[in-house]
Amino acid sequence: MKKNQSRTLHLIDLENLSGCGSCTAALTADIHRAYMAVVPTSPYDHYIVATSHRNFTATATWPGGFRVVGSGQDGAETALCAHVLELDVPAHYDHLVVASGDHYFAEHVYAWKGAGLAVTVVSRERQISYALYTAATRFVTMPNPTMNSQH
Repeated sequence: MKKNQSRTLHLIDLENLSGCGSCTAALTADIHRAYMAVVPTSPYDHYIVATSHRNFTATATWPGGFRVVGSGQDGAETALCAHVLELDVPAHYDHLVVASGDHYFAEHVYAWKGAGLAVTVVSRERQISYALYTAATRFVTMPNPTMNSQH
């Protein structure tokens, strides 16, 4: 890859985007379509998809994503951030997208911005914490998943 090619790392909190604790393959596919419709992407982008153990099989319908698993309160968020903190993100990416409305990510977003990354936050309609909203460089709303794909 050329040094001047822009790359984005997408951090996907699947359960937060779903709005429910149980993700199906159909719901994940619906979330993926909605996400791709509102977030600019390139072939050089990377995706990390986080969920709890019980929803892990639903992540298979998110194409090309690396999967991390964590259970319990903030389990997926903790697993996602732990994995990302092991990477030298500013050395490899120009942009970071956090797909979640969860306040858990606010402190991390401030730190990533301080390291020189542009950080976009993507959340469902009216489902973002104020702390995360104010931490983001840019905010994008995606439609809520359809009720048909939740069952």
